[in-house]
Amino acid sequence: DTIERRFGVFGEPVVMGLIIGLVLGAIAFYNAGDLSVVLAKVLGTGMTLAAVMLLLPRMVKILMEGLIPVSDAAQAFVRKRTGDRELLVGLDSAILIGHPAAISSSLILVPIAIILSIILPGNRIILFADLAVIPFIVAMTAPLVKGNVFRMVVIGTVTLAIGFYVANALAPLFTSAAVSSGFKLPADALQITSVVDGFLWVPYVVIEAIQGMGLVGIIVIAVVIAALFVLYRRNPLGWERAAGAEDEPAEETA
Repeated sequence: DTIERRFGVFGEPVVMGLIIGLVLGAIAFYNAGDLSVVLAKVLGTGMTLAAVMLLLPRMVKILMEGLIPVSDAAQAFVRKRTGDRELLVGLDSAILIGHPAAISSSLILVPIAIILSIILPGNRIILFADLAVIPFIVAMTAPLVKGNVFRMVVIGTVTLAIGFYVANALAPLFTSAAVSSGFKLPADALQITSVVDGFLWVPYVVIEAIQGMGLVGIIVIAVVIAALFVLYRRNPLGWERAAGAEDEPAEETA
């Protein structure tokens, strides 16, 4: 709401998507033919990105919010059969993309992502449709920084900068998997990737460890996972506090 009040209509995701789409379209199609062809392609690109920026986050948010009752029902089902044992059901970060801080920070990060894609040396990726899923990158940081938009923007910028290089490294794997499954690449696209999965450094580290060290890499990964599990089991409350959880109020004794 603060971003929208400060920038007015230009703070709306659909308007920002339209402007960025028009700019990207002009850069991509300035020499596509006569003026009518160029205008058609540029306007089409702008309208497409505007629609994506508006619809994609809402669609995913609605889908994930529908899973919350399923999670609650699963917990109730298990409690009936296991007594007081608590079952935690993991959900996607989409349940947090409606947080005001996530929306505000992601709006700021959209132009930052475009600038990073241009200035980062060696980068071969320019985001388009995935600009709409930037909220997924910063949503989980909202409870960690208590909704501080500035900190979320800083974290998001660093994450995007690292993610671009990870995505460049994983793009051949994404492209190979897509082609082998029958996916048709967009026109003039050499490779494809994704902000949601292609920007994650954990899969990159795992893939590099296995490809570079083989069985030894698998063993190293297993040892690291086991060590992290042991550390968590030794002090679960400390890890949960570090993740932004608040202490439950102590039950009053009679």
